[in-house]
Amino acid sequence: MKIKATIEKIPGGMMVIPLILGAVIKTFFPEFLKIGGFTTAIATNPLAIVGVFLVCMGAGMDIQAAPKALKIGLVQTLTKYGIAVIVGLMVGRFFGDQGLWGISALAFIAAMSNTNGGLYTALTAEFGTKQEVGAVSILSINRLYMDFFMNTVRSLLQIGTGLAGHANRGPAPEGNCTAAARDTCIMM
Repeated sequence: MKIKATIEKIPGGMMVIPLILGAVIKTFFPEFLKIGGFTTAIATNPLAIVGVFLVCMGAGMDIQAAPKALKIGLVQTLTKYGIAVIVGLMVGRFFGDQGLWGISALAFIAAMSNTNGGLYTALTAEFGTKQEVGAVSILSINRLYMDFFMNTVRSLLQIGTGLAGHANRGPAPEGNCTAAARDTCIMM
């Protein structure tokens, strides 16, 4: 029985099939992986599984491929954020506070700059080079550690370009006011 060959017939199957199996197990047997120790940490803590993921990616990569993988990862990350910001600015400029189909410019930036390292790894492992597979380390580090930085940049971008205007829809209802600021809130 050739399980791996069968799974690899599906594009991204090495990612999708285990994902579906995991979803089925978690749905019908939610306590199955809570046996204690590291297994429980992997099942309940996303940082533990990301750590395992990065160790496995590093173990499968040749050290001589690291500089090219770093370059590929940086180019992909910067391009992704650049395009997301450009699209967000265009949506904000041409559609204003209402956004495109009710989706704000900030939502476009956040959605377009998000990553899925697991799917990227599965597809590049199947169709890409070792350097491209190694680039997932930059994408994953970006996801883990740059969220704070990017949220700060997004906030400054919103304020500086007026993309935050969608948040200013008028006076706040009484329920949203704190007791100390209630007298300064405008009642609807």
